Amino acid sequence: MLHAVEGMGRCVCLPEPTAEPSRYWLRDQREPTHLSTAEALMGVFKAMGDSAAERRLKLHFELHVYATLLARGRREMAERYLGHSPLLIETPELLDRLQTRTLMA
Repeated sequence: MLHAVEGMGRCVCLPEPTAEPSRYWLRDQREPTHLSTAEALMGVFKAMGDSAAERRLKLHFELHVYATLLARGRREMAERYLGHSPLLIETPELLDRLQTRTLMA
């Protein structure tokens, strides 16, 4: 994304992210410190002190990655992904429905 917007305005840096790697498991990042656009936006919300917006976007992001892994037939990888996801606590009923639908397909 950085290359796509280069020259369009002033670039800013967010505070250093935690030591955790990107949760965007749908493609490999060039560097461990690179984040997806959604993860960068979560950092903006966090830096602005909008924890409610950060939390909502994180849940949508996690659901998007998990559901896409399932849709691509990557069930084992999806289950590993879910092991560190807030979806387990926040949306267990939705996860049950997704898993049931995927098993039936």
